[in-house]
Amino acid sequence: MPKPEYPVLQLVPPQPAPAKPDRIRDLLLLSIGLLVGMILVAGVILGLLLAYFFTTPTTIPTSGPVRPPVVRPGILVEGAHQEGLDLLQNKRYVEAEAKFRRVLEIEPIHAGANLNLGICLFHQNRFNESTMRFDQAIESTRDLQMRNAAWNYKGLIEWEKQNYEMAAWNFGKAVNLSPKDYTSLAFEGFMLDLAGHESEAQDIYRKVLNESPDSFLKDVVRQVQQGSKPPSTASNAGVGPGQ
Repeated sequence: MPKPEYPVLQLVPPQPAPAKPDRIRDLLLLSIGLLVGMILVAGVILGLLLAYFFTTPTTIPTSGPVRPPVVRPGILVEGAHQEGLDLLQNKRYVEAEAKFRRVLEIEPIHAGANLNLGICLFHQNRFNESTMRFDQAIESTRDLQMRNAAWNYKGLIEWEKQNYEMAAWNFGKAVNLSPKDYTSLAFEGFMLDLAGHESEAQDIYRKVLNESPDSFLKDVVRQVQQGSKPPSTASNAGVGPGQ
């Protein structure tokens, strides 16, 4: 009996169904792309901001008014003081006085300006304010040379006024500050001599003759020591106002 023929059954694996688009994945990729783009844009903006704030800006000239440079008071003071000194050395006392007063408007306790203003006033016979300026200079500085000069001029004022006791005291103060100021020492001797203190004056004369290197000063002292009277005023001695 023949075997029945059956159709051969072909076992073919089932074909998968067509895949549906993955919308979630597409959205994720799109989001990532947008994020990267935003980061790049932010980087560009940050770079522009850094360039704006951390680079030296270019100054653009304007047509507005130009402001003068600020001058420190110290520069004005020293400039006016030097101008006053130049005028004083040329005996232009009134003009020099104005310069020193300008200094004192800015710096009232400027010792040099007070001293030099006092000298200007001394040479104009304005002794009251001159004395006041010398006192101010003495109080406002520790500089021995300046204080010595102030006391010396105070002595000249009293000598000119023939107040010999007070003049001797002032010259003595000058010598205390500068022991080798033999001119002031000799003037102190002259004042003591004129005031009647001849013994004290002779002691000073001997000291000047023994120690001073100034031959002209020693000649003058030697003449007084030998009997000539000292000049009665600073003007008569050639060291008065205007001389």
